[in-house]
Amino acid sequence: MKLKVIQIFLLVYIVVMLAKFSVKQFLSSNYISLKPVFDGILVGLVIICLLYYARIYITAWIRVKKEEKQKSTGA
Repeated sequence: MKLKVIQIFLLVYIVVMLAKFSVKQFLSSNYISLKPVFDGILVGLVIICLLYYARIYITAWIRVKKEEKQKSTGA
């Protein structure tokens, strides 16, 4: 089974959230020092996801422009 990019994002997000929850519950004294690490990972995931969707959008936009150009030169 081939994992898609979105499935990998969701898997990493769930793992990070579970780690954050477990640190908050079981190692509450270390939670303050590890909170920036977890927040940084989550922000990084959001940025990577936005870049992934931007790549999809730009690829589709370029493909449409190319098809329009071919139709205008062929007609």
